[in-house]
Amino acid sequence: MQTFPNEKVLMTSDDNSITLTTHRIFQRNVEVNKDLLLKHIVSHQVIKRKKLYYKLLTVFFLIMTFVAYQNLNPRYDEEIFILVLILVALSIISACFLFIIQNRYLKIVSYFGEIEFSLSNMDQSSLNSFLNRMYDEMEKRKKED
Repeated sequence: MQTFPNEKVLMTSDDNSITLTTHRIFQRNVEVNKDLLLKHIVSHQVIKRKKLYYKLLTVFFLIMTFVAYQNLNPRYDEEIFILVLILVALSIISACFLFIIQNRYLKIVSYFGEIEFSLSNMDQSSLNSFLNRMYDEMEKRKKED
C-alpha cells in the first residue's frame, strides 16, 4: 500500500468501516478491504434499493391469496372467505412496505475500482458534509499533479 506524506484522517464512520483521509477513501470490514485514491475519483451516486424480504412477502401473500380464492365457494366457506380477506390485507400491507421502505447506498467510482456502502445510519447533512470534504480534498490532490 502506498503511503503519502502528511496524510491525515478527516472523517470516519461510526463503525470505522469507512475512512476519509486527505488522499484516499478506505473501506474496511469483514468482507471488504478497499481503498481509492481521491485524485482518481470519477463520480458518486446515491442508490436506493428495495428490501428483498418485502418483495418475497408480497409475492408469497399474493400467491396464497390466489390459492385461497380458487378454493372459495361463497355459499358455504365463511372461514376461507375470512382467510382470503386477511391475505388480501397482508398483501396490501407488504406491498406498501415494499414501495415505502428503501435502503440507501453511496457508490463512489474511480478509474481503478469502486466503493459502495450503506447510508442507513447517515442523515442528509452528514452525507453532504462527507461529499463536500471528499470533493474539496479531491480537487487539492488533482492540483498537486
